[in-house]
Amino acid sequence: MEILVEIAVTHLVDDIKLQKIKNRGIHAIEINVSEAHAKMDFALLNRLLFDVPSHGCWLYHPEVERYENEYVAKQEKEWKKQYPLEDWVQQQLKRKEELEEQKNLLMVWKQQQLF
Repeated sequence: MEILVEIAVTHLVDDIKLQKIKNRGIHAIEINVSEAHAKMDFALLNRLLFDVPSHGCWLYHPEVERYENEYVAKQEKEWKKQYPLEDWVQQQLKRKEELEEQKNLLMVWKQQQLF
């Protein structure tokens, strides 16, 4: 497996770059060495990259995303089991919005017919 390694010295990966990484399905980690930027040398860089795991984190990993999606789906299913009335209320609110939209379209149509 190939892994993209981002070394953050002056700035972290922004949302646009992260989205590009996700779209391409690239495994990526980011190691933040910005706090040592001013006094950086090879020994310190080596320590930050290999000895201090708290400076690194996954930006994207397809398996993690899959597990997160499965977890969210499971939680939503459990929520609907525990709170069926909430689901019914949401359906009614959606139906009300649809009826309101139809009512507005009908009013516009009636006004057009008058002229």
